[in-house]
Amino acid sequence: MTANGGPARREMRNTQACKLCRSRKVKCDSIRPKCSLCRAENVPCTYEQDRRQTSRVSQAVIQRITDRLTEVEETVHRLEESLSHQRHHAGQVQTPSDTAPSVVSPTHALQGLDDVGMFMDASPSHDPQNLYPETPAFDLDQGRKQGASIEIHTGVESDGGHISVYGPSSTFNPPISYTLYRQPRPAQFSATESKDTAEEECRLFANSALQIQKEWSYMAERKFDLDGLDLDTAWHLLQIHWNHHHQAYLTTYRPAVMHSLATGGAYINKLLLNAIYLSSALNSDRDELHEDPADRQSLGRRFFSRIQELTLSELGSSSVATAVAFLITGSSLVSVGRQTAGWHYSGLGYRMIIDLGLHVDPHKLRISHPDPSQPAMGFTEVDLELHRRVYWGAYINDKFQALYFGRPPTLTAIGIEPSRTFLDKFEELELWKPYVDPRARVPPPVYEPQPAYTLSTFQAFTYLADIMAGIVTGLYSPQVQFLSQEEILDVAGDLQKRLDAWMANLPKHLQYDPSQDEAPPAHRFNPPMTFHMLHILLHRPFLPEGHLRHLGASAEAEHREICLLSAVQIYELARRYRDAFTLRRATYMISYCLFCAASVIPFGPRQSVDVSQRHIVGWFWIALKELQNGANFGLRKPIIIIRSLIEHAGLDLNSILAQTEPSRPASLEAGAGGQAHVQHDHRSGVIGVNGAMPPQGPDEAQVPEIEDADFETLCRDLFAGDIDGLAAPHGTDAEDHSLLYGLFR
Repeated sequence: MTANGGPARREMRNTQACKLCRSRKVKCDSIRPKCSLCRAENVPCTYEQDRRQTSRVSQAVIQRITDRLTEVEETVHRLEESLSHQRHHAGQVQTPSDTAPSVVSPTHALQGLDDVGMFMDASPSHDPQNLYPETPAFDLDQGRKQGASIEIHTGVESDGGHISVYGPSSTFNPPISYTLYRQPRPAQFSATESKDTAEEECRLFANSALQIQKEWSYMAERKFDLDGLDLDTAWHLLQIHWNHHHQAYLTTYRPAVMHSLATGGAYINKLLLNAIYLSSALNSDRDELHEDPADRQSLGRRFFSRIQELTLSELGSSSVATAVAFLITGSSLVSVGRQTAGWHYSGLGYRMIIDLGLHVDPHKLRISHPDPSQPAMGFTEVDLELHRRVYWGAYINDKFQALYFGRPPTLTAIGIEPSRTFLDKFEELELWKPYVDPRARVPPPVYEPQPAYTLSTFQAFTYLADIMAGIVTGLYSPQVQFLSQEEILDVAGDLQKRLDAWMANLPKHLQYDPSQDEAPPAHRFNPPMTFHMLHILLHRPFLPEGHLRHLGASAEAEHREICLLSAVQIYELARRYRDAFTLRRATYMISYCLFCAASVIPFGPRQSVDVSQRHIVGWFWIALKELQNGANFGLRKPIIIIRSLIEHAGLDLNSILAQTEPSRPASLEAGAGGQAHVQHDHRSGVIGVNGAMPPQGPDEAQVPEIEDADFETLCRDLFAGDIDGLAAPHGTDAEDHSLLYGLFR
């Protein structure tokens, strides 16, 4: 007892070993005031308090904390019930991950834009958000409900500032207690949610406008590091990219990329810059971009050589810029017939996206640093917007390449992916017109600028990519042989319903009637052409030539009619595209749509191939040849196949071509930004450049014939996706880069 009657306080003892000895894990002799080691090291000798003697938390304190936690849980439960009741009466349930604004802490907000006081709505009547219901292979809403409270992926930050994401089974996934940072999760359905979203949209919109204005000053001040390319050529290639390739895939976020190009930021590197050069060079008519003007295969070769030099050094660590560079390079190589290299580069891009965790909603991601003393990094608003665009652009590209090559897709939508809502709406109502090279010798045709509707078009395309994946996995994968007839028909019926729902939900401003409306911007042709192409892929397996023909005998006429009508719709769309822009810069996605349509027409009953269909057959032939002489000069093998199918159908291609409309005027060809004068050869369907007839390849001199006995096998392989190596020119090397393998899958 103490003198005042209170309980005696036990005196706390010090440890037996000094601080230095404990840190080195050596035995301390505990000599005071300095032990032997401290005297030898000539350092202060201190003895810390023995932590084993400190009092532990009492049971009463633990009980109070437990009671308080119970009260909080009950409060949360009541709020959830109240919210559920409000949703029920509102008659609409919103998906949290698609409506949640990407709120970040003030320390990570955009610099210099915090004082913007007005809210901008880039598209009040054409809001690209929430256009379609989620309809992948399983219930995404259920997946989101389960994933909303479970964070199973962890981003581990390295000492170099790079983040790699690992799943729960990984040995690199640290315990939850080690997590130092979570991306701030906005309060769902709060009263301030719409205001927070509007503020973020405003900041991103203002930043885009500001950065685009700064591009000219950056260029005038020579701040761009163009990797040795002269400014005029580099600027020409960049403008082609922003006007054409970027509009289709959105994998490059312009304000971030151009700002980084001028300031040495992280959103672009030399690899991505040369990937942009390569893809744009394929769509340019400038002679200096050819190493050998007589060899079209040399177009952009120096940029690919530079990419090869840079690739190895970029594989050591992942970055968004490098991932996008691989995606763009892969697409470019595929379009020129280098399928193996294109497949590998694209695969590197997909793997790097997964390594970076771009496939995971950042609000469902924990971030950790191996050094607890170091703060874990977060994401800026620009980061989050860029990540959304890169992932969904890669998602579309992956699904199309899966179709293109007849191989399983890499990226899958399972409910943890980032939102499809893009908050920077600057590009949505931006006026678009085709880029025209200022050095073009022929004046361009008149094209009235139209709103780009870039974001709403892109978002609609992402939902179409979901259906594309369903067709690939449901009807064209090996597992289809293990399904019953009823299961296969159910899969096909469900896919048809999803296609119908996609078209029914297509916003009015994206609907296009080629027989009445003016031609929209070039990138807006991609969704409708893909829509009709998917109808062909959905129904042609049930034709007599298809691999599911035993299931479609009773409805053969219906399946064939749908395929033929879809082919005609593709023809109408492609004809308007060609009239407005030429096929000079058409993507290989469009070339695939044309091939699918051209492969269906000859399979109709011979008596049904009337004059109009003969005209369409001839037009498809000319269009494919024109594509080959544009940015898709790897189309020789598919063209050989199409010609063989046409002739086997009893059609005289030469007579058809003689009756087919001539090629479009030279002024229109140059109007897309080129300098080419066009001349058409009816015999071969080839479009000559600068007035010269292109040289005849082996396929023009002698088209290999396909015997009747082999024709049924060819058709089956064509529709089953097993066409590799068939109908190639005699003496052609299997690795010849001028051949486009898998286009008809």
